[in-house]
Amino acid sequence: MFNYDNLNLEARRSIASSDDTPAEVLQQLSVDPDPGVRQAVAINPNTPVEILEKLGEEFPEAITANPIFNVLLLENPDSKFVRLSLARSSTTSEEILARLAALDNYFLARSSTTSVGLFTLDYDYFFKNEEILLAIARNTSTPPEILANLLSEIGLALERITQAQIYNYALGAVWGGPPDDDYPEIPVYQRMFLAICSNINTPIDAVKKICSDSLSSSLFQLALYPSVSSRILEVFADNKDYNVRAAVARNSNCLLQTLEKLASDDDGHVRALVAINSNCSLQILEKLASDDDEHVRASVAINSNCSLQTSEKLASNKYVESCKEVARNRNTSPEILEKLGNHKDSYVRTAVASNHNTSLQTLEELAWDLHYSVRCAVGRNPHSSPQILEELASDDNRDVRWNVVSNCNTSLQTLEKLANDLDSGVRCEVGRNPYSSPQILERLARADNGDVRKSVASNRNTSPEILEKLASDGNRDVRWSVASNHNTSLQTLEKLASDLYLGVQRAAEQTLATLGVRCEVGRNRNTSPEILEKLASDGNRDVRKSVASNRNTSPEILEKLASDGDRDVRKSVASNRNTSPEILEKLASDLYLGVQRIAKQTLKENEFSRKLNRWENSSSSRSAW
Repeated sequence: MFNYDNLNLEARRSIASSDDTPAEVLQQLSVDPDPGVRQAVAINPNTPVEILEKLGEEFPEAITANPIFNVLLLENPDSKFVRLSLARSSTTSEEILARLAALDNYFLARSSTTSVGLFTLDYDYFFKNEEILLAIARNTSTPPEILANLLSEIGLALERITQAQIYNYALGAVWGGPPDDDYPEIPVYQRMFLAICSNINTPIDAVKKICSDSLSSSLFQLALYPSVSSRILEVFADNKDYNVRAAVARNSNCLLQTLEKLASDDDGHVRALVAINSNCSLQILEKLASDDDEHVRASVAINSNCSLQTSEKLASNKYVESCKEVARNRNTSPEILEKLGNHKDSYVRTAVASNHNTSLQTLEELAWDLHYSVRCAVGRNPHSSPQILEELASDDNRDVRWNVVSNCNTSLQTLEKLANDLDSGVRCEVGRNPYSSPQILERLARADNGDVRKSVASNRNTSPEILEKLASDGNRDVRWSVASNHNTSLQTLEKLASDLYLGVQRAAEQTLATLGVRCEVGRNRNTSPEILEKLASDGNRDVRKSVASNRNTSPEILEKLASDGDRDVRKSVASNRNTSPEILEKLASDLYLGVQRIAKQTLKENEFSRKLNRWENSSSSRSAW
């Protein structure tokens, strides 16, 4: 196989363009990351046809300009590859495009007088030739009259699809997300319709003519496409069916003038979707903020483009829905949130307490709110101070205390207090908290409640020693959590792999496999410094130990691992010949005797190696004389 990994871009382009380049090399270059190289392959006459077929969609003009294409055109003008290449290329003449459109579309005209049952038989033929018809529809060189004719015939096809089929497709688009050209299950007629309508050469009058009320269900699905052009959306916006207009209003390609038109729509749902659209201007939002429909006003408050003045206006009205959405908006100012913090409705106050823009003073006031959901939101808010969270840790409601535990600002003293909570659910949350101290986790590991011990076993910061004790727990769920924890030592996992419970065995085997891979990567001499640095912070000591023993680990990483809390990791650092003398001197005074002994031994070996090297160098010098 030709190896061009070390060649620069200019060299690869030169090889791809050369008439002497073998087909095997061109096949490799056809997947080159540089588009210029791939284009050179597409125009090279030595490139095999199967490679040209793969490059045809990306470089249609290069394919038709390839000298070999004329030969293919003469030998087999009716082949799909030849017709598809001509249909795609912008250099193809209008006459040829017209002939291609007539050749691959003849059945549509024939089926316009047949019944629905017979028409379904032609669907398979259409699907087989869909690529050519779509290429003609997307080609910017296709004349307007051909596009208008194709659009008319597609309209006839769409009318013959049953309403049940259309609504099924539309329902799939709503539940499955906006359809895309890559989804083969989308009806080919609708794909064709969208392609023609999106072509800049398609007469806008032809689009308006075809967009009749009978096609409203199909237009609804088409308006959901993220790739539909803005000018087509403008036409769809005049449709009598409010579902079509609603789909236009939510499309991110909708132009400002179309949104302005739909902002005055008779249907409140359409106006609400306009208010949510990210392209909506401040003027439109200000207008919709005075809408009679509360749902529309609430939608204005959701929009991130909503101005401070409009937010103040919405926060001052008596409607709960609008005030709640203003309180939820991340762009709402602390002053408005302070005002809404005194709202009579608890849902509004809860939204204020959840907002990250809410000031500390407002959070302090809401921490004493009579409704528990408001206090829960204060407990969740990452901007709540440790003092507020300490007060809430004594709350009568268990949900409030549970939220305090999960807050990253909760102090260690508060976590220690909650570790003794009467509610087991709160203690479980403390056991899962990554900020809980080893002392807290050790105490909770001895709890009578199995769920509490399970939470400690699942915590990635639980020490291997605690996990080793929990591996002998009588509760199989606790042992399963130990077996699934990536911080569990190799010895403990091997023990759990023989557990009586099959679920624990499988979890241990899976963790062992993952751990084994990480350890092997850490030991590998070819592992990059970036990966070694990442593995040096791994939660499992065996992984860190493998990095510490790697001779290619940098002195900086070894210096970091020399302060590791696990003595086996420090022993590996002490035995590594790459460890600097300064770090070895430090480890020679380690609290653990085993680390001291290995560090001192490595220092002696390094000193002997240096003396040996000096002796060999001096011997070489004498021999040279």
